[in-house]
Amino acid sequence: MKKRAIVAVIVLLLIGLDQLVKSYIVQQIPLGEVRSWIPN
Repeated sequence: MKKRAIVAVIVLLLIGLDQLVKSYIVQQIPLGEVRSWIPN
C-alpha cells in the first residue's frame, strides 16, 4: 500500500510541475505571437 501512495505522490508532483510550466510559458509568450523554437 505504501508503494501506491508514493506513486500517487509522484504523479501529483509531475502534474503540478506540468501546470506550472504551462502557466509560465503562457505568461512569457503573448497571445498570437509565434515563436520559432528551432533556430535557422
